[in-house]
Amino acid sequence: MKKVDNLNGKSIEDLHSLFTVDNTYGKLYWKERTPEQFIGSPNPILQCQHWNSRFANKQAGGVGNFKGKLYRRVNIGGKLCQVGRVFLFITKGYDMPECVVDHINGNSLDDSPNNLRYLTKGDNTRHRLNSNNKHGYIGVYEDKGGYRGKILVDGKFIRTPKMLTPLLAHEEYLKLKKIHHTITEVG
Repeated sequence: MKKVDNLNGKSIEDLHSLFTVDNTYGKLYWKERTPEQFIGSPNPILQCQHWNSRFANKQAGGVGNFKGKLYRRVNIGGKLCQVGRVFLFITKGYDMPECVVDHINGNSLDDSPNNLRYLTKGDNTRHRLNSNNKHGYIGVYEDKGGYRGKILVDGKFIRTPKMLTPLLAHEEYLKLKKIHHTITEVG
């Protein structure tokens, strides 16, 4: 996987000039701008004052739906970018555009740096915590008066023993995943 030293054409120094970084809670705040940053507009001083009154020292970005999940995104270099990717870039010093940014705890709005890592798309898919079934637990299904978990390994399903509740089946499912689905952080 290729490591690059910019994010949408911006260096770490560029990002530090745009944002104040809150590493504890994973938030970015817009820094005040100077009129020099608005050269080319009809009235740079007025434009700067207007921008600062609306955005300076306020949390950067907005929450938007991306592929069915909510993420905080910010415009960098004319492109929307996930705040989590910005944090990884600032923290690690490089971006990995071929990788996805994984939110370890499954909360896509928790961009704190200790909750983020680069993963391959395949590993990220295996790590997903969401569920579309009626029980609310990924990998769990109802089976003749009980519940089972199942995972796919090398094209074949491995099932847990039958359990009394979806939660117990999910716990067994997680044990199977720990054995058979190892995740290697990239970068």
